[in-house]
Amino acid sequence: MKTVIGGFSIIDVPRLDFNSLEEAGEFLKVYGYDLSVAEDSEAVWKIFDQAIEMLQKYILNEGESIPEVLATREKVEDMRRLLLYASTRDHTKNPVQLWSCAILRVMHCIAHVENDLFFNYTTEIQDQILKPVQAHVESLPHGEIFLGSKDGVDQISLNKFEVKAFKEKHSMVIKTLSKPETVAIDIFDKMGVRFVTHSIFDAFRVIRYLRLTNVICFANVVPNQSKNTLFPTNLFLEIIDELVAKKKPFEVEEIDKRLQQRFQTESHRAEYKEKHNPFSDANYRVIKFICRQLIKVPTSSGQIRFFYPYEVQIMDYDTYTKNLAGTAAHGEYKLRQRKAARDRVLGEIYFAPR
Repeated sequence: MKTVIGGFSIIDVPRLDFNSLEEAGEFLKVYGYDLSVAEDSEAVWKIFDQAIEMLQKYILNEGESIPEVLATREKVEDMRRLLLYASTRDHTKNPVQLWSCAILRVMHCIAHVENDLFFNYTTEIQDQILKPVQAHVESLPHGEIFLGSKDGVDQISLNKFEVKAFKEKHSMVIKTLSKPETVAIDIFDKMGVRFVTHSIFDAFRVIRYLRLTNVICFANVVPNQSKNTLFPTNLFLEIIDELVAKKKPFEVEEIDKRLQQRFQTESHRAEYKEKHNPFSDANYRVIKFICRQLIKVPTSSGQIRFFYPYEVQIMDYDTYTKNLAGTAAHGEYKLRQRKAARDRVLGEIYFAPR
């Protein structure tokens, strides 16, 4: 009842409830793996191997180890047995039961992550999402980078343009383990792009450019994933309206100066678009949104179509350098995320009553 209608994640269940190998086998079958089929059986064991490796490499601390009886395929012998170990009644005093649950938690996340469409159509997804964006970015021999053609009136000078081609599997698993509300299908930032501009004003111009040139389809933006902590949207639009009303051109530097002045005098009216992330530092500033691209994959039986998400980040260079420092740094973010994943997977092992 807790998991089906109570919103309680299976990752947080302290014990399973199987009484026989047959029950465990039926569960694995409805989960998606029929152990009587050699291909399914080998797939489960590969997930087990990855879970052991991931625990040892990314979750356990130095000096910690998985009990020998659970550490290899040869020791476990039958995957159904792992589910029975996890069903032991006196689970708070049984290290094998606790470790079995820990392994199964990681296996569950790996199974969902590696069966994501991305791992089956990596090339097609990356090509159809990234190439249209990259086609609008021009790098000159001396290192200058521009969004838009050099003869275009909307061309924007960039300090950096970065592509995140894909999020590695272990990173996605850690992310899934770290947040109770997250499942693999909810990881929207597996891939994406980052625009770093010279000014705040140009950061907003990037959004306008992407929209006007149809690099993105605004109808396919995921609404509840948008975030703007770079500069208050309402104050920005007020300044733009005022400048438009004057009907004369302004230099970017002057517009940026006006933006900063307005923020200093009207910060109490600032309206940001927040999206809570327990691992993000409060000092991390960015414009971010998730867009979905319709991917088309030709097959022998016809064309497969599906929407796939990608992340767009935009910030000015001053903000970019600040985001790289201190508690806002990505490395610090990853450490906070790893700790949460570790506590969730192994908490009962190190804090169980004795």
